[in-house]
Amino acid sequence: MYKHLGVSGEIVTDVWLDDNGMPARLNQAIGAVSMTMDFLSFGTAKTVEVPPASEVADMTAFYKEQKQGKAA
Repeated sequence: MYKHLGVSGEIVTDVWLDDNGMPARLNQAIGAVSMTMDFLSFGTAKTVEVPPASEVADMTAFYKEQKQGKAA
């Protein structure tokens, strides 16, 4: 996915496992961008509500600008 967006360089991913060997946390850094995900449970159904458009963003342009060395 990142190569398709033109992102190059190092992608660093750290994964913490719980006592059952399941992922509990994932940290990922791609250039100046980083994200963290916490996993709370597995094998359970969860209803996910779509967030309002004002709370989401298309990051494609951001990644392309990063590739070209432009500040966000």
